[in-house]
Amino acid sequence: MGNAAVEVAGEWGYIDRSGETAIEPRFEDADEFSEGFAIVEKTGSKAYIDRTGQVAFTADPDWEYVYPFSQGRALISTGSRWAYIDTSGELVIEPKFRSAQEFSEGMAAVFVGGEMGYGMGYIDRTGELVIGPDPELKEARPFSESRAAVQVNGKWGYLDPSGDMVIEPRFEHVEDFTGSLAFVEEGDRVGYIDRQGRWLLSWDAGEDRM
Repeated sequence: MGNAAVEVAGEWGYIDRSGETAIEPRFEDADEFSEGFAIVEKTGSKAYIDRTGQVAFTADPDWEYVYPFSQGRALISTGSRWAYIDTSGELVIEPKFRSAQEFSEGMAAVFVGGEMGYGMGYIDRTGELVIGPDPELKEARPFSESRAAVQVNGKWGYLDPSGDMVIEPRFEHVEDFTGSLAFVEEGDRVGYIDRQGRWLLSWDAGEDRM
């Protein structure tokens, strides 16, 4: 755990693990650190700072939304399209996605249209499509333990990194895999499945587990 954002007398700064001031409060708003950078706001403009409090780079005024870094890429939006910057603030993946998510396990879920095809898919850190796009995918989540939850015709299943549907869409609700298990709901049955989609522990949805 590194520096934590705190508000003091209406201004934001950061404390270290011992509770000592690490970065003096001087910002109007401040996010937590991610991969060595934090998003702060001062006099109406946003910037990414390093752990010493120095401004690494200032967000372009045309960027409508900015997000924390994940695997060396930060998601930003401009002109109603989503793009990615690197840790120097350079635009490394052009704004061409209708929606996009943060990178996880080397890929990010995006919604594309036009020359790249149409539908949800996944790109690598260079912006190349490595899965899809597939118009049948209505929602797609980040990869976790080599499984990504996707929604097809109102049901959820899981893709592997090659884009194969390794767990067929049959669930009304799913969560990400953690420790090789994922919590899911299928009809009146709820519980945990393994990475092959096999039930390991389940119970009736109406059952009192307390």
